[in-house]
Amino acid sequence: MLAAIHCLDVPGQPGLRDKHYDAHRAYLKSQTDVYLVMTGPLLDDAGDTRIGSLLIVQADDLETVRRFSDNDPFHTNGVFGEVRINPFIIANSNSVQST
Repeated sequence: MLAAIHCLDVPGQPGLRDKHYDAHRAYLKSQTDVYLVMTGPLLDDAGDTRIGSLLIVQADDLETVRRFSDNDPFHTNGVFGEVRINPFIIANSNSVQST
């Protein structure tokens, strides 16, 4: 199954995301139960500041996705203030690369 993990950072904590970035990246690379289809940071309206993350993942079930999300260092270290996980269906894919 595919799932979307939509995460918003706790506002007003500059530097917290950067402090745990390396651990977050290492965690993503170490996973075997969850396949990362697409991941990346969410930006503020000006496109200057990272305010969260969006991950599209594939796993056997929603519980595996929740466990994966709950153990992300961004989650365990208080970077994320809000996390929403929903099953996801690809309706269209044009493979647009951001600039």
